[in-house]
Amino acid sequence: MKEKLYFIPGLMCDERLWSRMAPYLENKYELIYLNIPHTLNFDEMSEIINEQIKEDNSKLVGFSLGGYASLYFSLKYPNKISKLYLLAASGSVSSQKEINRRREMMIASREYDFCAPTIDKIKTLIDENSYDDKEMISIIQDMFLDLGRDTFEMQLQATFERENLLEKVINNDKPLHIIYGDKDRLVDDNWIKLLEEKRDKNISFTCIETTSHNIPLDFPKEISEILLKD
Repeated sequence: MKEKLYFIPGLMCDERLWSRMAPYLENKYELIYLNIPHTLNFDEMSEIINEQIKEDNSKLVGFSLGGYASLYFSLKYPNKISKLYLLAASGSVSSQKEINRRREMMIASREYDFCAPTIDKIKTLIDENSYDDKEMISIIQDMFLDLGRDTFEMQLQATFERENLLEKVINNDKPLHIIYGDKDRLVDDNWIKLLEEKRDKNISFTCIETTSHNIPLDFPKEISEILLKD
């Protein structure tokens, strides 16, 4: 029987986010795709995730907002997780500047027709070598449109409610591996640096040279190799 590997995607993403990683992983793992629970409260999210992950000592992969939700869950229900992988995510609060920007995005989504992000917008979220990757661009746009306005607003608002999990992570003894792009503008690298300064042997880091935030689509082989080593 294959070991189960759980995934939680990021804002306006679903299991298609993992589509390029799956071929590398499916021979070793049973891949189980969860979604970010539809609530603003991370305690409620954790309760829902706890109901979905039936076993103790499971491996969990979380991306971006789903990474924060995964980290929050792992701290609330430590018996459920044997190892957590955070992709393009941290346990920091959202900056006021970022909250203001996202409030403006919510207002715009209500005032104008809901539409997929433009190619120029997507280029700020992917590696420059993927600018001509029409399949990747289509995946990102399709996920966004299929999840819709209600999910968009709910998930944006959830980012306003984050707390700083740094001390809780430092005091937690469960294995944690953080994988992120060195020039990813959406990842709080200061939070990661603070964690690196205080890290114990249970926390490891992989920094990829890229501006990409969507690293599961941009670097599926590299990330999968990390998951396969454990």
